Amino acid sequence: MTGLEDTDGNNDTPNMQSLGNAMSKAVKEFAQCSLLENENSFVTQKIREIKEQSVKFQEYANESIDQSDKLSKYAEEVVVFAVACADPSFTKEELIDFLKLTLEEAKKNKAKTEELKANISDIMTKLVNVQNESVQYSNDIQVNARAMNSSVVNELENREFEQKLLRTAYKVGAGAAILGTTASIIAAPLTGGASLAIPLIESIVEGGLIMAGATGVIAIGSKYAYNNRNNEINALNRQLIIERDELITQICSLNGNLSSIIHESCDILNFWDEQITSLNDLIVKLERFDGNNGERPSRLVTLTIQKKWNNVSRECKDYNRTMRAALQVSNMVTSE
Repeated sequence: MTGLEDTDGNNDTPNMQSLGNAMSKAVKEFAQCSLLENENSFVTQKIREIKEQSVKFQEYANESIDQSDKLSKYAEEVVVFAVACADPSFTKEELIDFLKLTLEEAKKNKAKTEELKANISDIMTKLVNVQNESVQYSNDIQVNARAMNSSVVNELENREFEQKLLRTAYKVGAGAAILGTTASIIAAPLTGGASLAIPLIESIVEGGLIMAGATGVIAIGSKYAYNNRNNEINALNRQLIIERDELITQICSLNGNLSSIIHESCDILNFWDEQITSLNDLIVKLERFDGNNGERPSRLVTLTIQKKWNNVSRECKDYNRTMRAALQVSNMVTSE
């Protein structure tokens, strides 16, 4: 055997159409993420990080198109080599020279493929980190809505601080008024005046009616303002919960887009893994053929090679058309 036979029954050619489909879906999901807008600083930062990876993915997509062009040309060379192997007019020396060139190109393709695999792996890792951080943030604000960086939170805390001051002012004013009222009752020329002071004071406090001059006015005003702030705080708390729930919904939508991109990136990563394996197998077979001193493969083997690698050239061209169209639709296309 020459080493070019497909003895394990595996197809050594990459499925470029599957790669094109995965890449196109990822491009569309990136575009969806880029359309999201939010005033929350955390979400805004995550969207910014996704856009950064979107730019890198654009660069990666264009590099993959270039590599697809090279792979298409290489596929044509492999086909020509297979035809030459079956043509007796080519000498053994010519076949060996042709073989060495084909083998060299296979190694170059493998090196570029490994680079593309590393690039998509890095993008995928960054997106996974963004998703994990978003999920954690969503969980945090679900437990504590005030963990959000929101103007509502700031306003709510300001109202609570004011309420605390008003509560203090109310207590101080009430205390002063109570003392004044108590003094008046005790000083009254009534028998048992002191014994009437305590129940009267309690009724005054419970009713919120402090009538002891200036201190009484302060207490009444402070209590009114305190109650007003309390209503405002309740309204802000309700507003905060609504804002929190809307934000969690947006984060869930964002994570949905990220999950799709990550899923497609896994498919892309797997593709490049398979491509590396396929090219490595081809390199081994070509080296084995070289070690057999250029022994010609059978006609059946050469026909199989032609069929497989003719499909590669066609699929590469299909992939390029699919990717360019996807980039144009998503406004991510670069000038050629």
